[in-house]
Amino acid sequence: MSKSVKRILFIVGGIFTLIGAVLYIAAVNWEYVPYLYAGGCAGIAVVYLTNVYRGKNTRIRRLHGFLAAAGILLVASSYFMFHHKQEWIICVAVSAVLQIYASFTMPGKNDETE
Repeated sequence: MSKSVKRILFIVGGIFTLIGAVLYIAAVNWEYVPYLYAGGCAGIAVVYLTNVYRGKNTRIRRLHGFLAAAGILLVASSYFMFHHKQEWIICVAVSAVLQIYASFTMPGKNDETE
């Protein structure tokens, strides 16, 4: 999968996830809201799970593992949303914390890596 396809999939997945979560919280009685949310979560999870780090830096490898776990938690949150359980909010919150932690501690291109 090329970088441009991953970027588009991540952006579209993020938009679908956001719209699905807002509509579900707003109690819109549209039967396709969980499907919209699940499609967005699946897109984000696919990007995270296919973005493999092949270097030797264990710190970056660990952070990519955090992002993979965040993607799996998003898919789990869509499962809970389909079954009308409130645990989906906990999965989204933990996934957000993992994503924020990884994004702030991931070294950039200009940082020296081991």
